[in-house]
Amino acid sequence: MAKSLLKPGGFVIFDDIITLHTPGVTAAVWEGVFHDDLVPVFQTSKLYATWGQPIEVEIPKTFTAFSHEVAGHLMSHLEYHSDVVE
Repeated sequence: MAKSLLKPGGFVIFDDIITLHTPGVTAAVWEGVFHDDLVPVFQTSKLYATWGQPIEVEIPKTFTAFSHEVAGHLMSHLEYHSDVVE
């Protein structure tokens, strides 16, 4: 349903992607990546993904980004640093 409602370039946000008590969320998301062209873009405690080409997003200086390839797509893990002043 999310795929049919999402505007081009928009993000769908999955909660509990890395929580041990919700393995079904993790399984469903990665099934979407490998079988339904879901593109993982960012991960914090949530996973931000889209279908198609994501829009360009500027990462605030309060985050550190570590990027690597996942299923043929560049994905960034974002860590928040509350001590950074903008």
